[in-house]
Amino acid sequence: MFNSLKIKTAGTIFIVLLFLTGMVLIFSSLNINNNINAISTSWNSFQKNYSARGRLLNMLRSEMGFGGMIHQFKNYILRRDLKYVVRAQARMGGMLASIREYETLDLNVQEMKALGVIRESIDAYSLALKKAVELSKNNISSEKLDKIIKIDDSRTFRALDVLLQASVNHNSNKKVVNKTQLITLLNVELGYGGLIHEFKNYVLRGDQRQLPKVRKHLTQARDILFRYNKTGINENETRAISDIISVIDAYKAGLVKAEDLTSKNIRGEKIDSLVKVNDAPALEGIVTLKKAIVNYNKTEEEQVDRLLISASSLVSISMWITITIIIFLVLLSMLLIHYKIVKPLYKMTRSMKSLANNELDTEIPDSGKSTELGAMATALQVFKDNVIRAEKLAEEKQKEERIKEERQNFVEVSTGQLNKVIDAVAKGDLTQRAEITGEDTDELVQMGINLNRMIESLNDITVEINDATANTASSLTEVQSALTAQSSSATEQAAAVSETMSTLEEIKATSNQTLDKVSSLGEIAEQSRKESEHGLLIIDETVSGMELINQKVEAIAASILELSKKNQQIGEITSVVEGLAHQSKMLALNASIEAAKAGEAGQGFAVVAEEIRNLANQSTESTAQVKAILQDIQSFTEKTVMVTEEGTKQVSKGVVQVESAGTTMATLNEVVKQASISSQQIIAVVRQEAVGINQINIAMKDISTSTNNMVSAVRQTEKAMVDLNDIADALKNKVSIYHI
Repeated sequence: MFNSLKIKTAGTIFIVLLFLTGMVLIFSSLNINNNINAISTSWNSFQKNYSARGRLLNMLRSEMGFGGMIHQFKNYILRRDLKYVVRAQARMGGMLASIREYETLDLNVQEMKALGVIRESIDAYSLALKKAVELSKNNISSEKLDKIIKIDDSRTFRALDVLLQASVNHNSNKKVVNKTQLITLLNVELGYGGLIHEFKNYVLRGDQRQLPKVRKHLTQARDILFRYNKTGINENETRAISDIISVIDAYKAGLVKAEDLTSKNIRGEKIDSLVKVNDAPALEGIVTLKKAIVNYNKTEEEQVDRLLISASSLVSISMWITITIIIFLVLLSMLLIHYKIVKPLYKMTRSMKSLANNELDTEIPDSGKSTELGAMATALQVFKDNVIRAEKLAEEKQKEERIKEERQNFVEVSTGQLNKVIDAVAKGDLTQRAEITGEDTDELVQMGINLNRMIESLNDITVEINDATANTASSLTEVQSALTAQSSSATEQAAAVSETMSTLEEIKATSNQTLDKVSSLGEIAEQSRKESEHGLLIIDETVSGMELINQKVEAIAASILELSKKNQQIGEITSVVEGLAHQSKMLALNASIEAAKAGEAGQGFAVVAEEIRNLANQSTESTAQVKAILQDIQSFTEKTVMVTEEGTKQVSKGVVQVESAGTTMATLNEVVKQASISSQQIIAVVRQEAVGINQINIAMKDISTSTNNMVSAVRQTEKAMVDLNDIADALKNKVSIYHI
């Protein structure tokens, strides 16, 4: 399967796997992000519903307002019962404890000043309460007592507004009003500066200007309960809201009755006794709502724990999947690089070096395969075959050159001898003979033999002419016979020249074939050069593919580092949760102390403090477990980064080896170019030789023409035998020049 796998295909598979890995990482990151957002939302809700400012402000309002200090203080003024003094003093102590705890928070200057104003108000009401107890011994009326100990609450109202505004701003979203804030607002409308405060003042003072304020607080209190009802409530909360509304309605009816009594000039204790309202259902209802809020906060914390556990499990699963896929991809890439690139390239490099050393019997690995390296091996095999073919052609050419050179030397020597003999014969020396050694079938040897025969014939003719000149008449028949023989010899000489022409034509054809072979060799060398350049392009593409693999592995490493940062952010969230749990423990401890101080009245608050302590312990344990899991995830992430870096180094080594193969291929390409240049030079030399052979052929054609002319002349001599008697004397004189 791997033997026929192309590098391009392998790269595509690797990229697809990397894409799938990226999709898994993206999916995991999205899920983690969604869970973290849910955790953040739940945490923000938890902060809003259980923040220290909101809780302490509620406690301060409860201790001061409805059922608290001001409520008990006004009841004492109207009813002169010392139990209200005790309750008012207990509420003052609770307010001071809340203020002390409030001051431990990170407060701004305005909040610190506001707490100082409230503390001053508590001191003022404490002194007023003592003074009221002293004055009550003198049987002073409630209206007069109220005028004597009357306290200006405007600064305290503004201070409470500052604290309320700071609490709302601390929740970062002013438009979101939760149950804790609604309870705070309800305390504002019912308690200090609210419904009860203004109602008691109206009963004491009969001031008609306070009626709109009381009605306003009644309306706003009902509106707050209506809004609370829309936040999603259980059965207990529904019953508590109904009880609170019934008390509000009772105060509304009491206000109408008090207004009627005031118009009849009835004041103080009398009106209070007639419009007295049982506040217990409303107080118990508020306590029920606060317990529901505590339970709601506990549910929110459990939701945070579940989301953290889910996020932790998802991160763990995603990490293991990512690690497994990355290890698989690294191993797969190592196998592919080793078996598809490194090992074949090593074999190819070794074969190239052997070919560079002219070891033509070297076997080319992977030749004929359909992969890129197979194509490279096939091109190298073609180059090897071309080199072998070129060497064979070069040997044949060298052999032909040697034969041609020997033939040329033989022709030059033989032609020189023939020219020498012909020149001597032309000068009248018939004693010379052509000495040409060689095969009897050789044209020049035959030419020499024919020339010697011709000389001998001329010699014989000369002898015969000499004899004929002595007795022309008697030897005319013999001379005619001799001329006939001479004509025959001339014909034979013409035939020999024709055979020589045919031989030269064959040499010319052989030279043209040699030129064609050398041209073919040049084309093969040029093709080898192109194949070598194609091999260089393939190696460049391989280097580009390896660099792309290196970039993808680095991208995986960057994604893993980003996941590590997300784990650190979750760790920061758990640190915040742990700090909150620690503060809750401190709060529970202080609450227990204050509950113990309050005696039986603080037992219910002691139960709430115990629940808060248990909740804080559970938060601490869950935070420790989350930290341990995050540390394991961080450790796995670091190991994954190390493995990814190692894979990147291996890919870099592969790139270096491929570049080394490219360098070797470039050297081989230079050798091929030199071979192509040498082939072009050989072609030029062979063409020049073909031109020389063509010139020799033209010269032999001239010799053939001369020989034919000689044959014609002999025939004319035969025709002129009838005139031989007239020129016999002249011929005798001419023949005397020959040496025989």
